[in-house]
Formats: sequence, structure tokens, C-alpha cells
Amino acid sequence: MTKKRFYIGVILIAIVHIALCLFFGSQKSGFHEDEYYTYWSVSCEDVTPANFTWHTGYELQQRFLVKLGEQFSYDMVIKNQAADVHPPLYYMALHTLMSLFPGRFYKWFGILLNLGFSLVTLVGIVGVFYHLAEAKETVVAAGKSNVETPFEKRGQDARCLIALFCGLAYGISPSAISGVMLTRMYAMSTMWTVLYALVFLLLIKELGGSKKRFALLTLCGGLICYATFLTHYFSLLVPFFLTLFYCIYVCIRGKGFVRMFLYGISMVAAIGLGILSYPVSLQHIFADYRGEGAIEGLLGASWQVVTMFGGYINNRVFAGLLIPCLIVFVAALVYLVIKRVQVYKLITLTVTCGLSFLFLCQVALRVGEDACRYFYPVMALIIPLMAYVIVMAVCTLTGEICCKDAVQSDGKSNVCRVQTAKKWIQCGFAVLMVCIVLFPYVLGLSTGKVAFLYRDDAQKVAFSQAHKEYPLIMVYSQDKRYRAWYVDNQLWPYDKILYMEYQYKDLLDDKTLSEAEKIVVYMDAPVDLLDALIANNPKLSKYTLVRHDPYFYVYLVE
Repeated sequence: MTKKRFYIGVILIAIVHIALCLFFGSQKSGFHEDEYYTYWSVSCEDVTPANFTWHTGYELQQRFLVKLGEQFSYDMVIKNQAADVHPPLYYMALHTLMSLFPGRFYKWFGILLNLGFSLVTLVGIVGVFYHLAEAKETVVAAGKSNVETPFEKRGQDARCLIALFCGLAYGISPSAISGVMLTRMYAMSTMWTVLYALVFLLLIKELGGSKKRFALLTLCGGLICYATFLTHYFSLLVPFFLTLFYCIYVCIRGKGFVRMFLYGISMVAAIGLGILSYPVSLQHIFADYRGEGAIEGLLGASWQVVTMFGGYINNRVFAGLLIPCLIVFVAALVYLVIKRVQVYKLITLTVTCGLSFLFLCQVALRVGEDACRYFYPVMALIIPLMAYVIVMAVCTLTGEICCKDAVQSDGKSNVCRVQTAKKWIQCGFAVLMVCIVLFPYVLGLSTGKVAFLYRDDAQKVAFSQAHKEYPLIMVYSQDKRYRAWYVDNQLWPYDKILYMEYQYKDLLDDKTLSEAEKIVVYMDAPVDLLDALIANNPKLSKYTLVRHDPYFYVYLVE
């Protein structure tokens, strides 16, 4: 395969990914509660409506947009994000984008920014599995060598196709698209995770290479670790385990110790620089509620939590087919290990993903299926890794790529031999391979497994649009005022919005309320408040429950 065709293949897969993200992005009608925190963090304003105050919907929306004159206020973003116990890098990037369009709010701000990160991730995945199939692996132990020679011309074509196939598996996976839909730091942290995996494979490949290349890879690895730390602390799990396996690889090989120490020290220095750049991170990790919760989760680790999160991943990522996929993956991996095909690299990536998943299960918030978002960086490696292992096993089995190095009595190793199977056998296995690898993701896309769309909010916003000329009362609890954010996009259409606490219901002698023909009420409180509204307004005679949302009952008084 020529470079031109290979690049065209990458572009076509990227177009498919873009089309899917735009298709599902157009269906996004609401926001996760954390997305409101995201937009608040970049808006540079900490304003919560006070009790018994009137607001317009646009005034409320201004809490989540960058206003004219407040563009590029990164110091305020960092300050706001310190209160949200997360690093600021992603929010600074979103603030930059929104600063280019001050005074406006669009859901596409977050979606397009995440799409950019996801496209870099996709390219990184193609690079990871291209180099995984290409890289030499040399392990010297007990006087024996195991060398995987580069593929010949035919293997080059297969290697490119495998890399593209792995990129396609990621590009159409529900988890990748869900990460784009969620305006939070997970798309950026996924990008850093994949790029660090690419650095790891290049380190293995260039273990005896020039000092200049090693210095460049060390610089890239350090920058990625620094950026990862300033994006999401949990995302350092994969770089940590990959760095550990790099050190183990050097120890098994028996040389390269100086480079190993230099690289390891550089990664630690990058984290130290991240702490110096963002000192409050230590409080986030060890003192604040998220840090304390993560530590408690690790200390109280249980397999029950793993099965719970595994169930979420099974439903949201693999459309209920996780167990069959795992069985096929493990069988393919065992076959490749028996055939001695890239043993160390495959085991390293598999164990890294597995350990990262187990650690995340203990430290992640247990908030139902929405908790899948914590696993998106790891899933970005697991999904194409499963595709790669299955494809390699099938290709090796059919003889399309039959690469086996054996040590002969004279110390010389056999060369890679390429055998050609019958066309109908190849086509049959190719169809089977596509079904096994891609079917769960296609099924997930077609059965609504893409998360964070909130399609039901479209009807709720339509109700608001139909009643926007009437006043709305938002009844909130003083100790949980933040819950009013969770339905904020439903309030934006209204011209008159009153915020109040239930305990002040006796003060409802407001002229706007006493003359209104209809009143919309969001509350989770006794209905005597609605009786008081009717008693103070001769035009009103009844109330109807429109719907019951997780935190609010929505009534129409008329």
C-alpha cells in the first residue's frame, strides 16, 4: 500500500468519525450536570440567583458564556476550576474557543472542541497499531533471543490495513462518540493517553537508536505527562503503567539502563512541574472530597465494584456483547502468544489497560452508567487493541501473515515467510473478522448507546418555548441550590423567572404572579405553594403536573 492510499484511508475514517459525531451532536438536546460546571468554569462569573429575585432566561444563560470584555481571562478560569477540584487545561482550551465568540452560547463549542481532540486520538491510534505491527521486539534472556523481523512487502500492505481497521473500530465506537458529546475533559485526556502509548512503542522500537531520537521521545513523553496531569489526574494511570513496563523491558533486555533512568526521571520531573504550575492539585488529590473519595475507594477495593462498572461498560460500550468479545479476544491473544507474535508488546498493552481499568473502578464516582466517562481514555486503547489482536490472529491463522521466528541450532533465525491462502477462505475469515470486531459498535450506535444526548430534553425545551411569555417560578433548596443548574437550558426561553425558597411561600404577593394568566413552576415541595398561587390570583383555578424529572416536579398553574 502506498503512503498516498494509506493517508487517504486515514482521511476516510476521519470523515466517518466526523459524520457520526455531527449526526449525534445534532440530536443533543440537553446537558449533563457536569457540563454546566464546565461552562460555568469558563464563564468567569460565579453568580447564583438570590432568593426572590427575577431574571430573564438570557441573564441565566450568561452564567455559562464568555461575555464581551472577559475574553481570554485564564486566571479566572484557573480560579473557578480550583473550586471544581479538577485541573484547568481543558477548560482553558474551551475558554479560548468561546472567547472568539463572546456573548454567545452553543452546544457546538464543546462538541467541536472535543471532536478536534478525538481526531488527533484517531490518528494516534492508527499510528500506535501501525508501529505495533512494525516494531522490532528484542528480548535477551538466558542467552536466547526472540526477534520479530519486519514484514516484507506484502506484510506492509497488511500492516497498513490493520492499522486503519483499528482506527475504524475506535472511530465508530459509542464510547468515542459519547466522549465527544460530553463537554468535559475526557476527550482531551483520551488524546494524551493514546499519544503516550505511541511514545512508548517508539521507545521500544528505537531502544538502540540515536541519542537525538531518544531525547525527542523523552521530551514528547514529558510534555504529554505534564499535559495529562493538568487535564485529569486519573489519566496518568496508563502513562504510569507503560513507563513501568518500559523499565521492565530494559531490565529484561539487559542494557539501556542509563536511558531508562533518564526517561523515568524526566517523567517524574514533568509531574513535579505540573504540581508547581498548579499547586492546588495536591489539595485536590489528597484533601478535597474527590481525593478523599478516591483514597477510600482504593483502601476499600472490592470485586463487586469491578463487576458493577463492567456491567456499565458492557451495556454502553459493547451493546451487551462484552463477554463474547472478551472470549474471542483472550483466545486470539493466547494463540498469538503461542505463535510468539509480538508477545511482550501485546501483553504490556493488555495488562496496562486491565490494571488501569481495575484502578479506575475503585476511584471513580459511582453515579450509574454515566460513570463510563471515567473509562473513555482506557477504552480508546482497549477497543482497537481487541480489534488488532483478533485481526492478527485471524490473518496468522489463514496464512496471510504467517510470521514466526524460531532459533535454529546454528543460532540463525528463520525469516518471515508470507503464505497465501485460498481467496474464498480469506474472504470468509475477513467477513467473520469484521462481524466480530465491528458488530458490537454498530449495534450500539443503532440502539441508542451513545450517551449524553438527552434527546428527551427536546420536548421539555419545546414546552418552555410554548409557555415562555408566562412567568416561571424555580423553587430550590438552600443547601442544594446547584440543582437549579440541571434544568437550566429549559429556563432560558422564559422572559420572567423567579427564584425562591419554599419556606418563603407566604410572601407570594408579587404583582407579576397575581396578574399572570398562567404560571409554570419547577419544584420538589408540598403543593400548598400552588394553592397559595391560586389564592393570590383570581385568574388561576387549577394546577396540572406536566412531568416529574429527577430533581423537580413541573407544574402548570392556569
